[in-house]
Amino acid sequence: MLLLVVVVACGGPVSTDNAPAEPAGTVVPASIGPPTTTSVITSTTFESIAEIDSPESAPTTEELGATGPDAELIEFEALWLCEAQRQTFDSPGAVDETLNARLGETGLARGDYDTFKAGLTDNAVARKQILDLFIANCS
Repeated sequence: MLLLVVVVACGGPVSTDNAPAEPAGTVVPASIGPPTTTSVITSTTFESIAEIDSPESAPTTEELGATGPDAELIEFEALWLCEAQRQTFDSPGAVDETLNARLGETGLARGDYDTFKAGLTDNAVARKQILDLFIANCS
């Protein structure tokens, strides 16, 4: 017979007893009894999974709003990227025509937009703001 005792407390010992079962009525003194093996098991206490895995609350669109002198262009670009991927265009010219129409609706000049786009390579802050707005609004 194998007896396994586990103490539920963190780091509590585990005790196994491999002694053969004695017939009923047999008394074995504790000092002469069969050997017992004791092992120590350590455990780690974990926080609840909800506390560990839950991301911080997602920022709202207002918290993600673009900042700086190019804020309007950043917001436009994030919305344009979302809109453009959800459409099909017959030709590259059709993309350009739709872009020009959207720029006109928002009051942005194509020249300002093109200058902004050319500067995005060197503007990590603007790229991050575009990405955050795109994810928040287009996902």
